[in-house]
Amino acid sequence: MTTEIEKDEDILDKLAILDDESKDLLRYVEEVNISFNNCYEAVDGLLTASVRIEKTFLLL
Repeated sequence: MTTEIEKDEDILDKLAILDDESKDLLRYVEEVNISFNNCYEAVDGLLTASVRIEKTFLLL
């Protein structure tokens, strides 16, 4: 039969595991966000370059 202290320790152990997993998930989400921002900046740069190329051809 488990005592109240053992139950509390078990709950604390499970909470520690969940805390570690949530930290891992948060790091992953941050990495995805950084990747998304990098892609957004790259697409923005490509659009800017295409507009400049189009303007250059219009001037020719």
